Amino acid sequence: MAKYPVDPTPHLPPGTSVVAPNPHRPQRGYVVLSGGVPIICDEWAIATLAPPVENEEYGDALEIIRHFLTNRRLPVRFTSRCGMGTALIQFMTVCDRDTAVNSGPYYIDDRVLRFVPQNRGINHREAVFTHDVWIMLLNYPLECWDIEAVTDAFVPYGSFLVWNKELSNRARILVKIRVYDILALTLSLVILSNSNDMGHGDSWTCPLFVLSYDLLGALTAEEDPLPPGGETPHPMPIQFNDVWPEPSHVPP
Repeated sequence: MAKYPVDPTPHLPPGTSVVAPNPHRPQRGYVVLSGGVPIICDEWAIATLAPPVENEEYGDALEIIRHFLTNRRLPVRFTSRCGMGTALIQFMTVCDRDTAVNSGPYYIDDRVLRFVPQNRGINHREAVFTHDVWIMLLNYPLECWDIEAVTDAFVPYGSFLVWNKELSNRARILVKIRVYDILALTLSLVILSNSNDMGHGDSWTCPLFVLSYDLLGALTAEEDPLPPGGETPHPMPIQFNDVWPEPSHVPP
């Protein structure tokens, strides 16, 4: 988790405001994407001017960035406000983006301009997944026997890997997931479904049992040394040694 200051004001839709958080709201929640990120955004970068730019100066700051990139023959395709810097910049190509990122920082009068890839901002941290876990979820509702529903059920805990779908036993599902914290797995999982616009819905409580787990990142054995004298590293059992021709029978 990354801790950093943020000002939501420039990004609010007209006529809206931020509701003060209840002191009992959880400080963080996790969502684990299964199958990786769905969209590639390699042409995008975060542009940051220092000293920081006030909200009222956004238009002028954007013009400074555009003018600078144009002079360096790095055309801009699209721009947007950014919650972690001065602006989001979409370059025409990934090569242009990398050139802007790798050649900085840049000094423009009394300001410093930096670019970082859009997915490497101040909100980025490394995520370490520790275990592959087999889970049995008992009394899982039959209405949710669907790959998307099963995947979504484990979003707070880890990345979905395998559903061992056995139609002979509808009392439970067996799922393998990759977790970032095995201790975060709860003793039961409550499946919620909203059924109408009045806010009513259904919930099903499913006991969660860990069946087995494997620690990720364990070191494997080192390579074996080669046998001396050029012998094969894959010798046959003694009783099969006679399948090899005698040296005198080997064709020249």
